[in-house]
Amino acid sequence: MTVEKIMLELYHDNLSVCAQKVRIVLAEKNQPWTNHHVNLASGEHLTPEFKAMNPRGVVPVLIHDGNTIVESSVICSYLDETFPNPALMPKNQCNWNRVFFNTSLALFVRNCHHGAHYAVGLSRSILFYVQKPRSSG
Repeated sequence: MTVEKIMLELYHDNLSVCAQKVRIVLAEKNQPWTNHHVNLASGEHLTPEFKAMNPRGVVPVLIHDGNTIVESSVICSYLDETFPNPALMPKNQCNWNRVFFNTSLALFVRNCHHGAHYAVGLSRSILFYVQKPRSSG
């Protein structure tokens, strides 16, 4: 009987939305990972040991086979490429661009304090517009 070595280590806090996004991807990919809880309230992310992994002092941080990956969107993309099944992003470049564009637009509008409902509605409108066929006239 062989014991499978867990290669993924996630440094995270349960209340971090960015870390939640990575945990969702890990669950969808059905990947085992080692849990390293970082208590943001007590400042564990500001210790020299943590900042050696991520100088910005933010979670999440993923360690895979000794390689450190930071920033939740980068980690999610890395996991989707490294563990391709099931695929979470379309392989067709045009469809991938639509997903990326709509996600980026929603985040931009949300960050401009116009509200998440406006961002979702706007991104759906633009997606509909982008998908409309062009007239040949």
